[in-house]
Amino acid sequence: MVTKVKCMVYGHLVFFFIYISLLIAGDTGKIAGTVMDRANGESLPGANIMI
Repeated sequence: MVTKVKCMVYGHLVFFFIYISLLIAGDTGKIAGTVMDRANGESLPGANIMI
């Protein structure tokens, strides 16, 4: 019975730390740049980029 409780506690702790690390990692990067038209080299205002 005690090992089952310990396993549940450790499982919750692992889940908590993974969840926190994903929250922190989602806010650390930044990508910047300009989208250019290949035909004439002009920038494309309002272009949407999905990653």
